Amino acid sequence: MDSRRTQGASMVRAMAVGVSMLCLSAGSLHAANIELLAYWHFNDSDLIVDQGSGIMAIVTGIGSPAMVTYQSGEATTLNAYGAASAGMGLLVGQNQSFQGSSFQWDINMTNCADLVMTWAERKLNTFGSYSNNEVYWRVGNSGAFTLLETEAISTTYSLQTADFSAISGLDGQPLVQIRYTLRRESNNDWNSYNSMDNIQFNAMIPEPSSAFLALVGCALAYSRRRRG
Repeated sequence: MDSRRTQGASMVRAMAVGVSMLCLSAGSLHAANIELLAYWHFNDSDLIVDQGSGIMAIVTGIGSPAMVTYQSGEATTLNAYGAASAGMGLLVGQNQSFQGSSFQWDINMTNCADLVMTWAERKLNTFGSYSNNEVYWRVGNSGAFTLLETEAISTTYSLQTADFSAISGLDGQPLVQIRYTLRRESNNDWNSYNSMDNIQFNAMIPEPSSAFLALVGCALAYSRRRRG
């Protein structure tokens, strides 16, 4: 009987060591757990979110949806999520009156960390299009926005990335607002526009992995059984 108890105690200790090691390596477990929070592909010709949850709106400048149209010739599969096809692309502005206009996204970061925004974008021509667009952020729906970076846009569709992971104040917030402001190279070119498609917001989920929780459960259950 003593040998069985000794063997059982050894097994419990081994499980405890395993749990401790998983606790110490929790960061590496979390790093692989990336989740899509919101996605827009514009194939349905509107600004309603197509995957996940979130709100996209036009909030500054002329304040009218007339600044955007939806064109099949402006679509791409670059940065598409899942099986989304190149149906429609978002054509942004067509004259200088849209200078300083902005898109804004409301994103829920509850239980999430390390927000990253990615999208595909191109400009019509080398000069005059919206080529120095600015990415801003804030927590909640009031107060000033903070500039994250300026995006350099090329004449061919390319992947744009706005990485907010260094801003720990966004982590876990129920409302994070991201603003994208259009900035032109010239105010004199009326025949210019940008195209955008496949806008994604992704973040890390910091909860322990299912394997970690299962091991903890097994250790606790075995410990109770031995005591009983």
